[in-house]
Amino acid sequence: METRNLRAETAPDGPTTHTRTGLKTLWVVQDEGGKAQPLAFVLAGYGDVWVALGLARSLGAEHAVYGLRPPENCSGMKARELAAVYIERLRAVQPQGPYCLSGYSAGAVMALEMAIQLRANGESVGLVALLDPLFIRYTRFEHLSYIGLQRACALVEKILPSKPRIMQILSAMFHDKGLDRHLEALVGYTPGRYPEEIVFFQARWSICRSPLLVRQWTWFTRARLRLETVPGDHHTFLRPPNVAGLAERLRAALQKVHTTGSA
Repeated sequence: METRNLRAETAPDGPTTHTRTGLKTLWVVQDEGGKAQPLAFVLAGYGDVWVALGLARSLGAEHAVYGLRPPENCSGMKARELAAVYIERLRAVQPQGPYCLSGYSAGAVMALEMAIQLRANGESVGLVALLDPLFIRYTRFEHLSYIGLQRACALVEKILPSKPRIMQILSAMFHDKGLDRHLEALVGYTPGRYPEEIVFFQARWSICRSPLLVRQWTWFTRARLRLETVPGDHHTFLRPPNVAGLAERLRAALQKVHTTGSA
């Protein structure tokens, strides 16, 4: 396993700069030159920069962490095309496997597609970690419903004198152009089979926690799905103090890949 330190060339943008031009598709969240197994992390949207930083710090400096997010010029690009772009960028910093892939929410579906393509090309995939995905298929009806909720939230924001926490979370989500681009790419996507192990980290209080969702992931992928429940909800399980426990489980899986080649 070989990695290349591109920290200077791929430094993350600041927390309020995700609408400016020149946004990098891959950025080095953390790379201190450690020898432990690196992790690729597909963000749900542009607003998850600090989530990725927190996860990387909790994993420890010995692990390189690479963040992936949609390019600004990906209008009309479908999920498989976008996953191919992510793989190209990832290979630039990690030319060979085993590849350890993770993704948050919509990013989890993209991480799965990356794993499918890498495996089809004969590459070694050591880990696929799904971080509380809310769906596996995303229909046109669901996308139209999402757009409707965006508009409704915008109207409510104008009426309320102050925003409760749930409205703050929804507002940030609905204004995230990166999430919009992921969802647009995923409309109509049906995942292929991935007959290997997938680790499904499900937040205990996730808004879509359901045995049906777990069965859908198993049905479509035909994977050996290992379900692990982690503290928090869809928003807080990746933030302190809950992220420390998630990072501990990911670290153990990455260590296993480092020593045996698979999780």
